[in-house]
Amino acid sequence: MVSFEGSSYSKGVGLKVAAMWLWHDLPPGTVLYSRGRGQWGAISKPAPWVPYESEVQFEPEVRRMAVLAADEVDRYRSWIRSFRDCAESCDFSDDLIDMRDAAIAWGLARDERRAHSALDRYEALARRITFWAAREKSEQEGRQRAPQPWELEAEQRDQERATRARELRARLSECSGLVELVGGWISGNRTALGLPPFDLLTAVAA
Repeated sequence: MVSFEGSSYSKGVGLKVAAMWLWHDLPPGTVLYSRGRGQWGAISKPAPWVPYESEVQFEPEVRRMAVLAADEVDRYRSWIRSFRDCAESCDFSDDLIDMRDAAIAWGLARDERRAHSALDRYEALARRITFWAAREKSEQEGRQRAPQPWELEAEQRDQERATRARELRARLSECSGLVELVGGWISGNRTALGLPPFDLLTAVAA
């Protein structure tokens, strides 16, 4: 994902390049960079902020940025050559989303054991940060109160996480089922971003 980003503080543009997995079942068009680990894990900023002073000054700087962005995309493509490459980086992250990415990637790499292991860690961490854990602590301390709107939203996210994890785990043992589930998420995101269709089954079989 290449992003030319402006600022509300001053005229100009910055450049950000990072991996983004299109299997996230998020609202269409949502941008979610992977953190991961390893040489491509961090978000890359290959060019400094370029302030806008005039068209004559700004245009060549932005063109130089575009060339740097293309070079950085080529570097990412050389590092991320397979689902296993993705899984190996995400699997060692302590980020909740990266753990789920690792489970999906291991599943698509046809390594069911490691996919279940990553999903186990995802579910364990999700339980530790859930709304329910906070509510149980309040109840243990004898505090009774009506839940706040943000708590209800957090509860809904917790339930959605649990549902997605169960759905994903149920598909890990059958490659075609996993491809159908994840392929649907990918198709939705590619459509929202204006990208051409992608045959996930062919990529998995390669």
